Amino acid sequence: MNKLTILLLFTVSFFLTGCLDVVEEMHLNRNGSGKYSITIDMSGLFEDEFMKSMIKSSLEQDTTLKLGGANGIPEMDTIIYFKDMPAEQKGSNPEFWNRVHSKIVMSEEKGKFFTSINLDFASTADITYLYENIGKIGESNSQLGGLAGEGGLLPTNVGYTFAKNMLTRKSPKSTEKAEGGEDMEMMKMFLGSANFRTIYHLPGNVKKVTIPNAKTDGKTVTVEASMIDMMDGKANLDGTIRFK
Repeated sequence: MNKLTILLLFTVSFFLTGCLDVVEEMHLNRNGSGKYSITIDMSGLFEDEFMKSMIKSSLEQDTTLKLGGANGIPEMDTIIYFKDMPAEQKGSNPEFWNRVHSKIVMSEEKGKFFTSINLDFASTADITYLYENIGKIGESNSQLGGLAGEGGLLPTNVGYTFAKNMLTRKSPKSTEKAEGGEDMEMMKMFLGSANFRTIYHLPGNVKKVTIPNAKTDGKTVTVEASMIDMMDGKANLDGTIRFK
């Protein structure tokens, strides 16, 4: 799939009021390693006939694709390994990208349409490094389309630390006021009821959580906020999780 097609698909996603969600998920081990992923879920597309026709129209512009299915939408299940990126895109720590991959799934039959970035981290510092550098890669990597960097759907400047059975999330606060105006208001209108959900899977039962509005169930903590509240700075996803 070429760059134009991917950009078109993610442009379409902005016009899906209530059809887009972002899911951040972490599986943490006791030694501080684990698995981290962030997923842009656009599965709600397949509930709207008009939006399905827009997807088909976008895909038809890529002559390398063989369209099929009842509505001419191909089934897709693709993994992109960042280790295969050109060396000049990998920066000062090329070995890091050996542990990162992206997955794109589009299936009208299963009602699934999402893209994710996945990291096997040796320590939570790897997650910080991912966010510090993914935007730079997104500028020259077509598979990331408009997901990463400023103006993308992925969060920026997210940092985690782990010590003594305590996981801490802290997002550095920007000293600059978020820009408003017509562009910001239009973005909010397109996002509609879109949500951002973070799910933590801990290696022991949760003892205490300081993240506002967090829900705890045994070894799992879930935090959810609307994308619009996050843009307005009204949602706070930072805090600590202590577990046994």
